[in-house]
Amino acid sequence: MASFYPVRKDRESPLNAQAVAASLRAGHARQEVVERRLNNPVTPQQRLHKELVAKDNSLSDVLRLVSDVGSELDANNLATAIHKIAQLGRRESRGIAAARADPRFGGLIAASNDRAGEWTSRQLCHMAWSVAVLTCGPSPLLHQVGAQFPMRGEAEHVPQDISTFAWALAVVPLRNEDVLSSTADQAMVKLREFGNQDLSITAWAFAKLSVESRRPLMSAIATESLPKLGSFTGRNLANLSWAFATSQQRNLDLCEALVNECSSRITELGPQELPIALWSFAASGFPADAVFKAAPEQAVSSLGGMDISHLCNVIWAYARAGPRNESLFAVLADEARGRLHNMEPLHLANLAWSFANTQRADEFDLSRVGVRNEPLFVGLASAAARMPYDLQPQHTASMLWAFAVCAVVEGADSLADTVHLNMQRGPPQCEARHAAGMLWSLAVLPVRHEPLCCRILSGVSGGGIDELARDGPAHLASIAWSVARLTCSSHSGFRIALRSNVDGLLASLAGSLAELSDGRQQNIASVVRALYDMGLADTARALIIRTEDAEVSPGAEAWSAWLCGAACVGDADVESRAWRGLAAASGDGLPYDGPRQVAVLNAAAVRALATGHPDLAAVALDGLGDSANALSVHLWRRLGRQSRGGASDSPGDCISPRGNCSDELKVAQLLMFGAPIGSADALLSVAEAYARDDVVAAEVLGFGVGARGAVLDAALQAIAEGASRPLVVLFGCGVGCGAIRVARQLSGAGGRVIACEADGVLAAIALSLLEWAGIAGIVDVRVGKSEQLLPWLRREFGVGCVSALVLSGQGVEYREDLERAEGLGVLAPGAVLVADRVLQP
Repeated sequence: MASFYPVRKDRESPLNAQAVAASLRAGHARQEVVERRLNNPVTPQQRLHKELVAKDNSLSDVLRLVSDVGSELDANNLATAIHKIAQLGRRESRGIAAARADPRFGGLIAASNDRAGEWTSRQLCHMAWSVAVLTCGPSPLLHQVGAQFPMRGEAEHVPQDISTFAWALAVVPLRNEDVLSSTADQAMVKLREFGNQDLSITAWAFAKLSVESRRPLMSAIATESLPKLGSFTGRNLANLSWAFATSQQRNLDLCEALVNECSSRITELGPQELPIALWSFAASGFPADAVFKAAPEQAVSSLGGMDISHLCNVIWAYARAGPRNESLFAVLADEARGRLHNMEPLHLANLAWSFANTQRADEFDLSRVGVRNEPLFVGLASAAARMPYDLQPQHTASMLWAFAVCAVVEGADSLADTVHLNMQRGPPQCEARHAAGMLWSLAVLPVRHEPLCCRILSGVSGGGIDELARDGPAHLASIAWSVARLTCSSHSGFRIALRSNVDGLLASLAGSLAELSDGRQQNIASVVRALYDMGLADTARALIIRTEDAEVSPGAEAWSAWLCGAACVGDADVESRAWRGLAAASGDGLPYDGPRQVAVLNAAAVRALATGHPDLAAVALDGLGDSANALSVHLWRRLGRQSRGGASDSPGDCISPRGNCSDELKVAQLLMFGAPIGSADALLSVAEAYARDDVVAAEVLGFGVGARGAVLDAALQAIAEGASRPLVVLFGCGVGCGAIRVARQLSGAGGRVIACEADGVLAAIALSLLEWAGIAGIVDVRVGKSEQLLPWLRREFGVGCVSALVLSGQGVEYREDLERAEGLGVLAPGAVLVADRVLQP
């Protein structure tokens, strides 16, 4: 027997008594082990365990050992074998697929059922991890493991087991509220012992599982992680960021700390961690400019290690929350183009959406159309064409939308063909939200794919209004707007759906709330405009009557839409109803009370008289009651009747206007009371005087006064002298002072003026001023925008009818108005263009 006494290597140095004692104790312990082994020989199960865990084993070796032993495996070796197979399956190429396909593995899993009660906490953790790695799904075995793990108690669990168990449940996934709740409770108890990786993995797992019990745990993890973030690895930072972004549980202190750590340690975020972190900050909405500004160089250098999903996440994150960086997007586009052949439909859709939705650098830059990388978009269309039957409606809608937003024409026809082929594989069926996106895109693009449009409409119109409005009134409004601009506007199914159920149409648009939201009011206005654009004036008439009967208040924009459409088709009754509705909508809870309502009802009477309907004029004036003003008295006199109410004859007795259009109403009142009725020259003189002393008045009067008025006179002089019966059109006429100036300039040429204003109240003020000036018969005031009124001009007066186009109001709309006028061919050869407050030449 070998000696257990210490051998003194250095004969000169004295022996250390403590070292001798320690050596004697160690020798005694080894002797006890040897004796125990001699007295207790190795059992077959122990021998098998040793063979299973041998370092040189392959997957086939473990499966062979399991097969050789058969049903003799005890619980310990069952757990060891499954865990070893999972470990080797991850290391070997296609190892997991091979293991799952092997019947010996299936037998091993079957033999493990009902054995979970015999396993220790660590073995239960290993089994859960193995099931997750081997992608077995929420199998009976995992349910048994999940039921046993919480029963082991706090003393037996260690932080690594808890975090690994939570990770396995999330990967499978297994959403068992009882198991997850008890696991969360155990994590809370041990949280102070958790390491950095345990904290990030546990947060990731509970965020992925989306269970209610996660909130207290997530808050505790945030508190525990905050002082430790400096020692977190890049992977831990990314996982923690992802967890709190996905769980939609915002901890501002933690978010700020994560931004600081990730931006200062951006090089520690590798090809997997960087996309996860960027996606997380973009999805959470927390300001992370520092990270996005620090990341481009790291992102470019890491592209080789990113898979397709990571690449798409980087692009999406910058589109959603990052600064506009076209050089970065150029590199990312080149990388994406090289991988298009390996992309799935979801990747194609996300890429297209991201490039179209990139943050705009300048709010007033007319080139704000995302990042318009045509080679990439053409490649996306080609890639989609290779998999037409794999595309889902949400993919095709996103891609078409991106082409439309970025105004990419090349490849759009090919993409439309692909979408049409995709929709032909079965009965026409399409959800309203997808139909809205695709139809809007086709309406915006110069692509007129009538077969696709009709297919989409057939798929969404079959169920009538209920189907069209299933995804909300905004999608119904978008579909109507788009169809009105497409060649498929004659689609019988869609027209029947709108015409056959006006009550359902109103109910879908208005909802059940007594007071409509701004969004719903805009939807009603959009549908009304679409009805008139599609030639469904009878449906628009029925809709306004149903709206009145239901006492729905659709808002000023909707009333203005009815005013525009009814005037264009000559429906004086609907126009009168819309004026009265606008008057009620302009009040502060009191019907027809205040300067706005008086102006609107006076305008209604002016329009009714102009169209030869004195009865409707009387109805409008009757609504004024005691609120009638001097113009109202004048209108009553035109009707040959006496006013029912009193009238103010001086500015001092006027009601001081407040709220919407208050400046315009105040200026109009001062002009009417400062100039005698019927004198345009006197009114313009008063306007000039007010404008010199009041900056606000000068702005309100626009082209009617000052230097702008002089420019307008000079521009129109040649037309007044040379053209025969010239037609001058103003868009954004405001209170109408500019229109009065134009009418005076054309008085000797027998010309005509059409003044257009999108705001119904401003149009009413303009009508009132023109009537006061005595030139309402020369100037035709129309409510609406160029989108509705230019087509009417062409129908009414023909091609080349406009001698001069005057643009005022918002400069960002000038380009659209001019392009629309040129496209419809309404400008005469040599037509004059005058614009105010131009942002770009």
